[in-house]
Amino acid sequence: MKLIKIQHYSEPDKLSVYIERQKYKITLGNDYQIFFSDKRDLSAFLNNTNIFLNEKFQELNLFYIDTFTIFRCAWIYFDKPELKQKEITIIKIFAGIDKDFNLIIQRSGTPNGNYLVWRFLNSISSGFLDILKSLQPFFKYKGQVDRFIKINNLLKSINVLIIELKIYPETEQNLKKKIKQIL
Repeated sequence: MKLIKIQHYSEPDKLSVYIERQKYKITLGNDYQIFFSDKRDLSAFLNNTNIFLNEKFQELNLFYIDTFTIFRCAWIYFDKPELKQKEITIIKIFAGIDKDFNLIIQRSGTPNGNYLVWRFLNSISSGFLDILKSLQPFFKYKGQVDRFIKINNLLKSINVLIIELKIYPETEQNLKKKIKQIL
């Protein structure tokens, strides 16, 4: 199975006069820096972070399936010449998402992997948002309310995922409060 595995951190400088530099440091791609005095705590955090990232990666893969299915349902409406450019744009976004899915696996273990994983996850998420927002009008007026509702639910789920990525590793209680504020 394809997995994300971030693993890079900074070793402590025991001779430094600064307390933070005397600890292990991990920098995540969402601009969080976390310090650990014990390597076991750092390893546990890395393990939990990798579990979190892989869950989000799998969610995005399921969003891909749903988004592509909705696109194929709308594809038959791209018969007018003025809609051809929209179709081409959506296909290019899907190609970019495919590329990012592959790059996230290839580069997660590299020295910049801690940063790149977040960058790719956010890029994939925003690609889905762009596609779904451009497909919404096709189902709003075609009498296909079920697909329109499905798109709205996917948009909400993707926005929640983006928030989760942005505020990780905050506690679950804080996460629920922030999600309620936004929704």
